[in-house]
Amino acid sequence: MFSGHVNVCDENNPLCSLRLRKGGLAILWNNKINYSITNLSLPVHSDRIMAVRIDSSDSDPIFVINVYLPSTNYTTDQYRECITDWQITLEWLSNEGTVISCRGFNGQLGQQWGQGNDRGRFLGEFLIEHNLFSTITSDICGGPSHTCIPGDANLDASILDHFIIPTDTYHRCLSCYVHEDHALNTSDHLPITLVFKSRYTRNKVLNHNVRYNWNKSDPTLYRQNLRSLLSHMDGYTINSKSDLDQYIIDIHLAINKAVQVSIPPCRFKAHVRPFWDDELKDFHKEQMSLRHVWIGHGKPRDNNHESYSDYKTAKRRFARMFEDKQQTFYQKEYEKVENDINMDIKTLWKRVRPKRQPTSGTAITVDGITYKSQDELCEMWRRHYQALLNEQASESARYDSNHADILCKQLSDIKQLSNSSDDPTHTLLEPFSINEIANTCKGLPNNKAPGYDQISYECVKYGGYKLYEHLTDLYNNIIKFTHVPQVLKHSVIIPLYKGKHKPRNLVGSYRGVSLTPTLNKILEKLVLNRLKPWLAHKDFPPPLQHAGREKSNCVCLTYMVLEAIRDAVFRGSKVYGCFLDIKSAYDVINWQGLLVKLWNLGIKHKLWNLFEHWLTGSTAHISTNGEASSVFQISRSIKQGGLLSTFYFLVFYHDIHSFVRRGSTQPLTFHNRDISSPTMADDTLLLSMTPRGLQTMIDNAYMYGRLWRLEYSPSKTKCIVFGDRKLKHIDNYQWFLGDQRLEIVTSYNYLGIIISGDGSSQARTTTMANKGYANLGMLKASGFHSEGLSPLTCSNLWQRLLIPSMLYRCEVWDDLPKLEINVFETVQKRIGKHIQGLHRRTHDEIVRGLLGWTTIAGIIDKCKLKFIYKMCSLPPDNLIKYMFLSQLYFIIFAPQTVDMKSYTYSLWSVIIQHDMTGHVLSYLTGGTLENKKLWSQIVDQAILTHEQRRWKAGLVDKGAHRFLRVHESLRPSVLYSVIKCKMECRKSLMNTVRLLAYPEKLDNADICTVCGQEYTDTVEHYVMRCEGIVDSRSKAWDNILDTLDCEQEVQLLSSTDQVFLDTILSKNNSLFNDIDNYIEFCCIAGNELISLMEVMR
Repeated sequence: MFSGHVNVCDENNPLCSLRLRKGGLAILWNNKINYSITNLSLPVHSDRIMAVRIDSSDSDPIFVINVYLPSTNYTTDQYRECITDWQITLEWLSNEGTVISCRGFNGQLGQQWGQGNDRGRFLGEFLIEHNLFSTITSDICGGPSHTCIPGDANLDASILDHFIIPTDTYHRCLSCYVHEDHALNTSDHLPITLVFKSRYTRNKVLNHNVRYNWNKSDPTLYRQNLRSLLSHMDGYTINSKSDLDQYIIDIHLAINKAVQVSIPPCRFKAHVRPFWDDELKDFHKEQMSLRHVWIGHGKPRDNNHESYSDYKTAKRRFARMFEDKQQTFYQKEYEKVENDINMDIKTLWKRVRPKRQPTSGTAITVDGITYKSQDELCEMWRRHYQALLNEQASESARYDSNHADILCKQLSDIKQLSNSSDDPTHTLLEPFSINEIANTCKGLPNNKAPGYDQISYECVKYGGYKLYEHLTDLYNNIIKFTHVPQVLKHSVIIPLYKGKHKPRNLVGSYRGVSLTPTLNKILEKLVLNRLKPWLAHKDFPPPLQHAGREKSNCVCLTYMVLEAIRDAVFRGSKVYGCFLDIKSAYDVINWQGLLVKLWNLGIKHKLWNLFEHWLTGSTAHISTNGEASSVFQISRSIKQGGLLSTFYFLVFYHDIHSFVRRGSTQPLTFHNRDISSPTMADDTLLLSMTPRGLQTMIDNAYMYGRLWRLEYSPSKTKCIVFGDRKLKHIDNYQWFLGDQRLEIVTSYNYLGIIISGDGSSQARTTTMANKGYANLGMLKASGFHSEGLSPLTCSNLWQRLLIPSMLYRCEVWDDLPKLEINVFETVQKRIGKHIQGLHRRTHDEIVRGLLGWTTIAGIIDKCKLKFIYKMCSLPPDNLIKYMFLSQLYFIIFAPQTVDMKSYTYSLWSVIIQHDMTGHVLSYLTGGTLENKKLWSQIVDQAILTHEQRRWKAGLVDKGAHRFLRVHESLRPSVLYSVIKCKMECRKSLMNTVRLLAYPEKLDNADICTVCGQEYTDTVEHYVMRCEGIVDSRSKAWDNILDTLDCEQEVQLLSSTDQVFLDTILSKNNSLFNDIDNYIEFCCIAGNELISLMEVMR
């Protein structure tokens, strides 16, 4: 495809055969290519813009816009008008597909935006604001470094032609090349080629997959309609399993019918400009009407011509209105984030995170065959999951067939015993009460994906008492007949991309998540609630399994592992570890083995029969890109996403710990307590103090897999050596899983934290800091910048979303070197300047002070102090609590026996630093500790006191006395609170903030170029003292004083110069009557002072 300007011949000109006039646009394409190309009628009418749409059966639409912006022969205003037309066209097309803009932009762009001319600066700012970039100025572009060679030898070559694409499509730009000039090229512009990769279509929505808008409806009507429908089912008698099957179908039908007549569906619209309304439409019609008049008059371009003048006026009026509407819309979007800032983290992430690009439509390659079309992909996924969820004959060789025969015999014996009247778990299946059902249903979350039956949690949650009555009858009859209806055992499997930059075209990069019917999930929740107290008395899960354990989590487990390793290394031993990876852990769970282990755990007779019937006979189908596959049977696996799935896996895997220790020499222990095989669900770590001992444990794990039909992945299973700081002997080690040699690594991402064999933290610091920058880039589209959301809202987003992500698991970080702390501080400093629009040389303490931020070190200390409370609040018999308290006792009373670099010692150092030893000693001696809320308040106050002292010392050291006088404490600026409430004052108040933050000089004084005087404080000199701008300053002061009454004016003018300056820089004192008076004063002062500074420039 080609685009550019063409030579246009005027048919009415008799000399047209002799003289050609340059001008106009063209897009040419080869008519043999396999795409449908459509010329577009654009929302703007400009002879400088044209566009086509490129469609193909297997790709998103691509739009090519040919833009020819005015040259320097035209005014800057005309250039800006064309930019506005281009912007409108971009926004009109951008959400429907990918937009590529090309041709002559007549703005010189250098390596940095604005290194050319005024048009280049304006064009560069436009690209940054709209997340666009030019491929010509990027590293991927080859050929000459210019695109235009002027005919005038006195002019330099320049870059005026560009391919401009969205920043997030950079990876799809395969190549770009500027071709050398050719003898046949009569233009002074060089040809440019761009090779751009298409992508596959977005997800379609099945017609029957209707989602209902519960947020914009009154559940009362739904409840009334459902009650009416269910009343016809009162007195329904269930005498058999077939009656039970029909009963649940009738309940399904009643719920679906009530929803359809009561709740409006969510309407999914094609892309429209969301801010387009009738008023804007009328302005557009007026512009179009006047344009037709202008065209009828022969398109005159004389400003004195009435039709041309009227058309241009209407066009500018429409453009202003368009921009105002757009700005208002985005402001409302920002307000939603402002209002949602205090909601739960998960919902907040959904609000601000850009929508992810669909992934399940990506072409997949299996055994050298690539599947592209929707039906091919759906069938491929069906074959894949049907094979994965049913044991194949080819797998038998990998497993122990004798053990399989033993399991079959045990299962047969269990089935004969399962109908015995002696049932120790009969109390777990006592009839459910209606209150139990109602409380469970009312506690269900909103906005969760339903199963194939389209019954969402809201359908049950808002169903009312009549529905709860019928659900009580349903579930009690399921228990009575130990029969789970088939409609509850069918699931929809959706392949979801795992992320983490895995190849999108490989099956292994996707995880199949099962959507089960809501009524099944409620039954799972009811049974699980009955099981929890019973399991607590069974010492289940085992001590080294931390999934499903009360108050324990990944952070606690990571602490236990790292502290045990550090303690062993301190005592002179190396520790050898192996991170096991199970292939498709949940998908290959063998039901026979699971049922045997359920029986051995003590779940017998009727409850065992229920589980056995619940598992067997399950079915599923695949849903991807709006396509549904045929239904297939399942003979193994536990559903990823099922409420009972974690419980099932913990039962199946609970004996791994005792199995892997068989015959192992010197497994890792802590004070004679076993730490050798800590697990978090299927994440298993084997730890030994000898290489031979580790190999024995690996061999045992391999044998365990053969017995219980689990397969460990040799390529993903890694080994590591702890305590070998110089890593000199790492090549001497080797471990095998079966006959496959395992890779030995120097660091590993364990439960979300990168741990290194030599104890260093540099790799983790670099990774986490980059994560902070990446999240910043992601949030920019949500208004996370100085011109979008208010600074306070941006600050809250940083503290609630980005900080926890960047400092993930910092509770178990050891003391970071100052250099690594500075890496994180730099991230926070840059983000603070970004969201406040401050100069890059603004002092760090000023950046943090305006937002009330503590240092990164302070944030880490706070996390550690709160983690200490969590450790102390663990159950008394918890292994992690025992380890923590033991180490703490030794640190306090026998410090010579403990490694001063241990993780517990790092926690103790934080306690001492923030004067909290009394609280901890009180707990150690008396066993009493403040409640969680009070402890949190004590920690917050301790951190704030320490940080404020440090912050003030930093300001004094850097000579920021003016700032400290105005902003006296480490808290958010009052101006930012005003901006959040009154966004219309934003620009004026931000002027005041930037003047307040302007740095003072410590050493060498500058000499004023206007009055010749020396000064150290730029703001004070120009606002108060410079003799060269007396008239401008007097005028500015008059405008500022006009906001005050006579008494206030006298009080301000009679104050010292320092008080006067501090007041106009926003220091709130007794001068002001109320907040509105203060706001008006600060707004006028900000505008006038900025204008005064501009005069100096």
